[in-house]
Amino acid sequence: MKSRSDCQILLLSTRPEVHRPVLRALRRIGVLARAASDPGGALRSLRARPGVVLVDLVHGPGLDPTVVSTLNRDRGGTVVLALHAGGFGRHHEDVAELSVDGFCPIGDWGPVVGATVGHPSYVSTTLH
Repeated sequence: MKSRSDCQILLLSTRPEVHRPVLRALRRIGVLARAASDPGGALRSLRARPGVVLVDLVHGPGLDPTVVSTLNRDRGGTVVLALHAGGFGRHHEDVAELSVDGFCPIGDWGPVVGATVGHPSYVSTTLH
């Protein structure tokens, strides 16, 4: 398992400000947590090979076919989680070809990611 200081998390969302409190909390425990709100930013951020990529299906992931293809092809050991509010919503077309490892309710991703990076106070069973 990666140490917290080595772990990088990338949030793909057109509204990263909605997730700012959780991103800050993860940064406080030593996780490099970034957000990208458009395809260009996503491609640049994916070059760093984050350990976890979160795809916001509620507010929109800010993806295009090139980003989806790049993530599917080059993911290696990256864990890809889709954040949802009970379904794919209106952003289904954006992610129809995206390969994901799991789905997580949008309000519960902080604990799930914290558990992924090995922080004991973030243990949760909300990943399904």
